[in-house]
Amino acid sequence: MTAPLTLTTVSPAANAFVDQIQRTVARGANTVHISPRNSLADAVVEQLTASGLPCRLNVEGHPEAVPAQTDGGGADGPPDVFVRLETDGDQLALSLMDLLDLPRGHVLVPRTARYGLGLPLFLISIPKSGTHLLIELARALGYRDGGCHDGDVGPGAWHYVEYSNSHTAARDFFVDTVRRSPFGNRHHPFSSSPALFIYRHPYDILVSEAEYYHRSGNTAFSGYLSHQTYEQRLERLADDPWLLGSLRDRIGKFAAWLDFGNVVPLSFEELIGSAGGGDPGTQRRSLWSVLLKLQVDGNVDALAGRIFSPNSATFNHGAIGRHRQKLTPRARDVLARLNDDYLRVFGYQSGFEGALTSTRIAEFRRRPLLLGQSTATSTAILVEQNFLGWNLVRLHGRYYAFSTVDGPRDLTMASAETLSSQPAAGSLAELRTRIVEMVCRDQVEKAVSIAIRGQALAPTRDTARGDAVVHAVAGFRAAEGLPDRV
Repeated sequence: MTAPLTLTTVSPAANAFVDQIQRTVARGANTVHISPRNSLADAVVEQLTASGLPCRLNVEGHPEAVPAQTDGGGADGPPDVFVRLETDGDQLALSLMDLLDLPRGHVLVPRTARYGLGLPLFLISIPKSGTHLLIELARALGYRDGGCHDGDVGPGAWHYVEYSNSHTAARDFFVDTVRRSPFGNRHHPFSSSPALFIYRHPYDILVSEAEYYHRSGNTAFSGYLSHQTYEQRLERLADDPWLLGSLRDRIGKFAAWLDFGNVVPLSFEELIGSAGGGDPGTQRRSLWSVLLKLQVDGNVDALAGRIFSPNSATFNHGAIGRHRQKLTPRARDVLARLNDDYLRVFGYQSGFEGALTSTRIAEFRRRPLLLGQSTATSTAILVEQNFLGWNLVRLHGRYYAFSTVDGPRDLTMASAETLSSQPAAGSLAELRTRIVEMVCRDQVEKAVSIAIRGQALAPTRDTARGDAVVHAVAGFRAAEGLPDRV
């Protein structure tokens, strides 16, 4: 049985930390390391000392303090407790990188503005690289299913970057979508949010494609491959000049995600663990790094037991290195003629007998997660034009509707009074709903007005239209507290 390795986020108050430390010590810990030395740390130490906690306190900056062993030392005896009390989320994020090699222990940190479930999480995957692993990981971390969005993403939910799947190529998002979106898509929450990106050995992706894409219903282009044998599909998918491009083309368009500081690259091989022929130790270290970077509560071993789901609708064979047995000689010849830069950029060796895992796993694991600042909050952005007679504008993090009857408006100096007089909502979907309700209400009011003035035809009870008018008018009058007859 492996030693416990857990992260717990705590309300940034001394009594909350004291309570959590006491509960952790009661489960067997006997040394508590506290850093850095600040007002919160002093308050925690004072309360712990007064409580007579039966453990050793090792406080940074104290004359008797000793360096905490965070790289594998102290392997015998109960696991230690490591309390990091930086209350600034960015500083805490950097501090937690010191604990990447911690083999065992309980880590307690304040819940800051960088707390993972206080932010949205974006998921990105190369097709056939382990999307099910990524989604199950997000769920195991505590994120709700968010999926699609229209630019509004709430905290604690995972989302696709755009559209209805996680297969967003970097080039598509940062070139095509930017060109088509208002204000260069700078209001998109991606840059100020964390993202997890899963990749896989390209040759294993190719094998999985050849075994999946030709089946009717799996892809829109299944008919392009369904008449071919497995061997023929391998060759076409390796280098197709007419529709799908080469394997290099399909993999390479995702490579730029590796260079974004808010993206955590994770390989299929490191996440799959022993269930797919991977290394449990590598899986454990990678999952621990995810907990630290996202600053979410979790137990590494519990996470490892939850992320593998062979029941996924797109699951094929969750094992590493299958290309060694499944690639035909002709497919290997086609692949050998391709530029191998798409292999190297992801850390895989060229050729067919090299290592099955990426050489960049450790590099990505040690890279801090860097989030950008939210942009475009003070600039009015027209996100939808003439929706039922209203222009929908995003400004200061909210959505406002302006009637097209009033013509163009300059909102650069719009006062709070002006904005408060307009229909508004916290999300685009909510504002659309409000407008639909307003338009429907206006139409009912007009129908009632006509009926009251006697300008409408008398309702005919024996027709569907007559019943609809009668019920609509009756319902409106009841809602408004009017008498049921004129």
